[in-house]
Order: sequence, then C-alpha cells, then structure tokens
Amino acid sequence: MSPRLTFTLTLLGVLLAGVPLVALTGKRAAAPQEAAAAVPQETCCMLAEVRFDGAPTSLRLMHLGHELAALPAGTESPWVTEIALPPHTAELELQAEWPGAAQHAVNITLTHGAESATDTQWSDPAATSLHTLFTLPW
Repeated sequence: MSPRLTFTLTLLGVLLAGVPLVALTGKRAAAPQEAAAAVPQETCCMLAEVRFDGAPTSLRLMHLGHELAALPAGTESPWVTEIALPPHTAELELQAEWPGAAQHAVNITLTHGAESATDTQWSDPAATSLHTLFTLPW
C-alpha cells in the first residue's frame, strides 16, 4: 500500500471514530439532568400543631429556606396550621423569638391522615431566640 492510501484510510478511521465520541462527550449529556431537576415536587397537606410556653413575639416554620407558616400576633398555644410538604419529608426549620431571656420549649406534631410524628426542642436558658431544625420520624 502506498503511504498516501495508508494516510487517507487512517484519517477516515479517526474521523469515523471521533464523530460518535464527540456526540457522547458533548454538552448535550447535561440536558436530561436539567430536565429532571425542573420537574416540580408533589406536595401533601398536613396539620402542624405547635405548642410553646411563653408567647413568642415571632415564630416561623420553614422548609428548605421557604416559609411555610408564621405565627399570627396574639396567638396562644397550641397553634394549629395547615402546611404543604413533599411526601415523607420530616425536616422543619423553626425560628422563634421571645421578649425575655429564659428557657423555652417548642413542641411540633405533624399529622397526615392516621400518621403523626412529634418532636420537642428547648432554647438555651440565656437566649431570647430559638433557631433549630426539627427532624420528625415519618
């Protein structure tokens, strides 16, 4: 075989192998991941019963940084509100503030149908606020 024919066949083989390789390793491979991340999560409504000692000046329930509910002014314990969470999610962030420094307890009970879960958190005795994550077995 002549060197020119060998070179042409080699170049043709590299091009035939290179085109599928570029298609497999190109940026189009990230598109399915983006589409999966854009699918909205299903939510289910559940009751949250929040019990506290000493009326807080503010109390907010959040999930992944999004506020789910805020305690209306003048509300006494227990406070019952409806919240929407993704199914089988049992992590709620709570931010509460009290007018004076003392140890306070906050108890949350989530109820969905016949299932319920409860957890209690305590503030530091010298603190006027409580910022905590409730992890409820679901």
